[in-house]
Amino acid sequence: MIQRLLYMSAMGTVAVCAVCLVRFCLRRMPKIFSYALWFVVLFRLLCPVSVPMPISVYQLFSASAAGTQGNTVDHQAVLENDRLKSTGITGPMVKNGSGQTQPKRSMAASGQNRADRMWNLFFVVWLCGVGVFAVFTGADLFCLSKKIKYARLEREPIYLLDKITSPFVAGILHPRIYLPYGLSEQERTYILYHEQTHIRRKDPLFRALFYLALVLHWFNPFVWAAFFLSGRDMEMSCDEQVLRGLGMEIKCDYSQSMLEMAQGKREVPIRSLSFGKNNIKKRIQHVLHYKRVSKQALFVSVLAVVLTIAVLGTDPVSRAATAARLANTQQTAGRQDSSTQAEGGRTGGAEKTDSDPAGAQHAAALDAGGAAVPKERDTRSAIISVRSVSSSARCIDRYVAPDDTWEETYGDEIAFSKDCRFFINDCRDTLDAHSVSFRAFAKAIAKGDAYQNKPCLIEIDEKKRQIQSITLISGRYQKGVSYAWISGTFETDAVLNKRYDKYHAVRMESMDITSAPGEETVQIYKWQESGCAFGEAVVQDSAGNPFWSFEVSEQGMCQCNLYVGRMDGSKEPFLLEMHLENRDTYGEYSYYMYTLDVQNGTYVQSKGCSIEWAKDSSLLYEADEMMKFFHLLEHYLHDSHLLVGLEMREGQLRLRTEPDCDENRYTYENCAPDCFTDL
Repeated sequence: MIQRLLYMSAMGTVAVCAVCLVRFCLRRMPKIFSYALWFVVLFRLLCPVSVPMPISVYQLFSASAAGTQGNTVDHQAVLENDRLKSTGITGPMVKNGSGQTQPKRSMAASGQNRADRMWNLFFVVWLCGVGVFAVFTGADLFCLSKKIKYARLEREPIYLLDKITSPFVAGILHPRIYLPYGLSEQERTYILYHEQTHIRRKDPLFRALFYLALVLHWFNPFVWAAFFLSGRDMEMSCDEQVLRGLGMEIKCDYSQSMLEMAQGKREVPIRSLSFGKNNIKKRIQHVLHYKRVSKQALFVSVLAVVLTIAVLGTDPVSRAATAARLANTQQTAGRQDSSTQAEGGRTGGAEKTDSDPAGAQHAAALDAGGAAVPKERDTRSAIISVRSVSSSARCIDRYVAPDDTWEETYGDEIAFSKDCRFFINDCRDTLDAHSVSFRAFAKAIAKGDAYQNKPCLIEIDEKKRQIQSITLISGRYQKGVSYAWISGTFETDAVLNKRYDKYHAVRMESMDITSAPGEETVQIYKWQESGCAFGEAVVQDSAGNPFWSFEVSEQGMCQCNLYVGRMDGSKEPFLLEMHLENRDTYGEYSYYMYTLDVQNGTYVQSKGCSIEWAKDSSLLYEADEMMKFFHLLEHYLHDSHLLVGLEMREGQLRLRTEPDCDENRYTYENCAPDCFTDL
């Protein structure tokens, strides 16, 4: 039983991955197509058999398994077992300590016993997991039954229930709609249309069956993902049906109704056989951006769904026949190889040694990622701003040099070597680039304005004056988004030459924020000069010697804050530096997360992101990118507090030294650029 369950779970995993891929391709199509794809996943998780067809995607896995099985057959062992069975003996005979002859226990039998014990252990663990689910589901249903027994019937199947803020559907064979009191006529119209769509499509039954699949396959994370994604597609497809039925002009009112229904905490537990509304933010965004699609797009979507169901819903053809066919093929190939080798021995044509020395040398020069590693070359790493790449000459023909002597050394154009490696970084706040072809790299550089600077990290051979590898630091530079970093070292002498005894000490904190042993001390100071307030955070080593500082003043042009925090509750603190500059027509937001390396006098950075904009430029401002920036920043501010910084109050920068947590202070709603309010 447990082996069959694991087999079904494996086939369900393949189906989930395939559905997610097709679902991504159909992301701009009506969600009813994405929702329909999950039925084949449910079928694979609950039904152990299916119709065999050659188009089944599992044919690939079946053939592979058959080939492996064919390679591991021990023909001599099979012949020996047949001989022993004909004599009535089930195994080899040996003499024991008393001289009596008895069958020898085979290694296969011992291994089988160990495998049986492992299967039994796994069955017990699986059964415990199912039991936990059963207990929680029973508790949910019990609490739900206590709540809904006081519901008042308005008309079948609509019931009114007190102490709830959001409507929901409960039941499988005879589902009922439960509404809160006090709904307006417009809200009732939208809600009833949505919930009746659920009932008409038998969504409660589908949700219950998927929950059963989740209980049976609770150990499989892909099933959990499928459970939640199918619920999201189900709700969004119902929202689309409401818009098609009541008219596209109700988008704003319908979205407002969903937002109001999401206010407050649900009082009814909705986990298994009842379901309510989730992912309100994504649903509202989907409703506002929903558009009707053409008939051609609908036809392609239907064809894609039907083909996916056919490929995933069928079994491979005759695994035994496939295995036999592969075995016969291997035997035939073996005879041909033997014949070829015998003939090659006579003619000398079978020799392969030293036939491809160049290929062997090239293979030896490959690194773990599969890219060629230059041998004993003097290289230099630098960051240049690339403006254009010539595909015909295979070089950088326009760029901004990092220093004054660069162009004198390397010239106006820099060529790529024959084995140059190209990378593009699409991460927002870290450098994790992926390898691309030269054509893809040149195409990415060509986007945007011709004079727009695209920072690239290069590794150049100083002897040949050729680039060995180049990384486009941001694949989102057109939208102003880029990985940001702090370069250079901190000035120890400048810190030591200051006299902090004349400043007002606000507070002191101890923490471990460097690679040196022991804890460091952060001293917060503030003072007044020429009617302007200054603030500074000074870091001292374990001996009390200052070695790094961070200073802000009200004379600055942007908000600049320094925080200390711990990522996700870990014991390793970090410093978080944030800069917000918002002008009338342009600006830039950035943050850097790092620690200090006292031994080398440098910054050790782990995260960093910047987003910039200009009203009349080639930058493509998108509110979604800005929201993601603040979402990441808010995540880092969650377990952090301020050391020193500035805040914009009534159009003026004001000094801050209180250890506040600013998790909800810097959000898109509070900091969105004023020049793009019309978007």
